[in-house]
Amino acid sequence: HEYCLILKVLDWNKLCAPLKRKYSNMGRAGYPPEQALRCIFLQFFKDLSDRQLEQVLKYDIASKYFCNFGLIDQTPDYTFFSKFRERIGTKLMSDMFKTISKALQDAGLIRGYFTFVDSSKIEACVDSWSARDKAIEDSQNEEKDDDGKPTMNNKNAKNYLSDKDARYGVKGNKDIWIGYKRHVSVDAHQGLILKVAVTPANAHDGKSVKHVLPKTGAILADKGYGHGQAQKDIKARGLHSMAIKNNNAKDKDRKKDAFYCSLRMPFEGVFSKMSKRARYRSKVKVLFQAIMQAMVHNIKRLITIKAAPIPIT
Repeated sequence: HEYCLILKVLDWNKLCAPLKRKYSNMGRAGYPPEQALRCIFLQFFKDLSDRQLEQVLKYDIASKYFCNFGLIDQTPDYTFFSKFRERIGTKLMSDMFKTISKALQDAGLIRGYFTFVDSSKIEACVDSWSARDKAIEDSQNEEKDDDGKPTMNNKNAKNYLSDKDARYGVKGNKDIWIGYKRHVSVDAHQGLILKVAVTPANAHDGKSVKHVLPKTGAILADKGYGHGQAQKDIKARGLHSMAIKNNNAKDKDRKKDAFYCSLRMPFEGVFSKMSKRARYRSKVKVLFQAIMQAMVHNIKRLITIKAAPIPIT
């Protein structure tokens, strides 16, 4: 069963060691941190809400086994999961993801020769129509559209949206959304995610790539990273750029860019398996979601390539 493979591929006890600092030995004993983390991992693995996760742990035997519950053990209710996420926080979750990435590097599964970099959208958990109506009806709103009527844009979105960190994002001529961008770097050896970052949707890809650049190797990227600040950051890190050039670039080499496209193509599907809807509100909590989704992707990938157990130090 896939749950058995997931439990074998990582030492969950060592991985959860930092979580024990968040718990006290005094008072009534609760669910162990390793058990709680397995529950949260299962939630993202199966794309479940808190209430759905509660029901799955009650009635699904395989899920009970994965989360180390006996057949008649009491399982958590849905409020436990949100409290646990708040307890560990995004910073500690990020450190745990880095620990896994370091272990993958030590095992030779992340080599750092070629790294694919790209971004994808995350739509905010907001009622955009209601927020827009508030902006139109606000007599104090100084932002106007082309017809001189009150409007909502990135300058005043925080005044009306329930998620104060969300912004308008545009990709192409038709793809417009309110929310965030997920920036990811993928090691081209086995397709494992090395780094992940989240920015408001209006952040430029080229200016945000610095958050996910590796330490060594070559960068495979699309036209958005082939000029400007992205190239400056890539060169400042001592990395080799294999980003596609714009069609009007003087040094455009179509044969070379076609070769770069063939190298990027196997990793374009990394984003297709990740939810494009934000579960939570605020940039920090959406980053937590992105980190968990990246962790799920990596462990699924380890199972696919039949990797040996990864030692956690």
